[in-house]
Amino acid sequence: MTSPDFTQFTRRELKKRARTWYPVLVRSMAMRTLLFVLVLLGVGVTCRPWKWEWLRLDEAAAISEQFLYNQGVKLDDYNLIQAAEYRHDGVWNAARDEHGFGYAPAVGYVNRYFHRERQEDSWTIHVSPAGKIYQVTHDLDDLEPGFKPGKSEAYYAVMEQLATGLGIGADRLTLLKDSLAPMPQRNDFYYTFRDSLGGAHSRLFDVKLTGKNLTYFAVRASPEAVPIMVRPPGARLRLLAFALIIFGVFQIILHHRHPISWKRGMWWGAIAMLLVVIARTLTISQATLLVPGGTGAEDFVLRVALAAAIDALQTGILVTLIVASGESISRDLMPNISTLTRIAPSHRGWTGAWIQSARWALPAAALFLMIEAAFGYYDEIGGLSGESLRLVSDIMGSPLPMVAAPVLVAKSILWEELIFRLWLFPLLIFWVRGTLTAMFLMAGIAAYFVGFDAHNWLSAGAAHWVAWSLMAGWLFMRVGILGALLFHALVLGGYLALALIWTGFGMPAGIILITIIVGTLAVAAIRAELLVERSAENT
Repeated sequence: MTSPDFTQFTRRELKKRARTWYPVLVRSMAMRTLLFVLVLLGVGVTCRPWKWEWLRLDEAAAISEQFLYNQGVKLDDYNLIQAAEYRHDGVWNAARDEHGFGYAPAVGYVNRYFHRERQEDSWTIHVSPAGKIYQVTHDLDDLEPGFKPGKSEAYYAVMEQLATGLGIGADRLTLLKDSLAPMPQRNDFYYTFRDSLGGAHSRLFDVKLTGKNLTYFAVRASPEAVPIMVRPPGARLRLLAFALIIFGVFQIILHHRHPISWKRGMWWGAIAMLLVVIARTLTISQATLLVPGGTGAEDFVLRVALAAAIDALQTGILVTLIVASGESISRDLMPNISTLTRIAPSHRGWTGAWIQSARWALPAAALFLMIEAAFGYYDEIGGLSGESLRLVSDIMGSPLPMVAAPVLVAKSILWEELIFRLWLFPLLIFWVRGTLTAMFLMAGIAAYFVGFDAHNWLSAGAAHWVAWSLMAGWLFMRVGILGALLFHALVLGGYLALALIWTGFGMPAGIILITIIVGTLAVAAIRAELLVERSAENT
């Protein structure tokens, strides 16, 4: 139900009429919120593509330390930094490939051990949520002394190390090749094994034996294995995206009719910078913040901090340009929708705009939650299923996961919706002079910059992002940027919350995230009721 425009009435008459249409909108939003919650509950109960009870960070550290103990490493001489990583080519569905989930996971724990005195001495051990070590790297100087075993002695030594340190028996390994690299004071042996238990998803194990110690171990897919359909990383497109944004902003400045909102743009740019700083801070492990100076880990921490500062500055500049110019061109082409700084005439205030946006975004989000569940349960990683795994890895490595979850969601939705809906969509309408054509162009560009190239645009993941962009674009045209933002928050936040609950120990963060999403809608409805009551008192 859409109420008529009351702009011809006085403020007193508007308050009287608000008592009739606000309750209708609130009841409508309440029913659709109930629908969304029921869909969320149904997806959470029936579709669980990942194993429950993933390892906690402390359990992953215990596995790493047991391995180092078997190597004769004195752990008291090392500082530990823990994090979690997302691997776009990893196995994410334990039900479909339990073996691959253990040795090539999509999300894994990274344990870095830095020697307190020798900066060149460090260990990096990756542990899967199933408790399997899938990668080991020991940085060691070429002049480091060690043993010089013969070929047969080294072979038996490496088989023993694989069995005792990694739990990989000789009966499941087939030697493909080996080589010797003589060092000045030791012998380094390199091996490649095929894991016979992998079947269609078989893996290769690359191993390095330094003297009698295992100093390198990595898992990779064998050439004959069934390829996993995943989206490639999109970071390589950042420079192209930056150039296109600068060109688009320049075009808007040349042809705009409404004033460029530089002050508002800088205000939103500052918010974006703050979100990035908070998000990057929350995803640095607690151990990182406690690393003492004068160790090899100190350089690592400085590099992480520098990368976070550059990311925040870049995001702030781009959001400033996008909002400042996007507000102008959106008002030029679509004067009847809400933007970040302007409410459409039919929405009668920000509370009304949020309620109207929720009425449209809630059923759309419920539909896409079911689509996400189908992708995640049955087929390849589709859209936000893969996006959620990346965010899960960031949250699991955070010292404050319940705070990190909503911050990461806010950062994601703010950046993507501002650039694709508030800015790119109107700019394409201006260029091609056709709304429908611009909507499909925006959907294709979004899928491309997410990471789907032309050769995999027919995949399920790419189809998801095209459908996602079409729905968000339609909501933008229907109710404005608030509708697109709320739709993005409901789907990404809801699916991420379910992913955290599915992992077991992330359940508190998932429940907090769901509570924030549904609670925000409740607050908007309560505020609307209060406005109606005050209107009645003042009439």
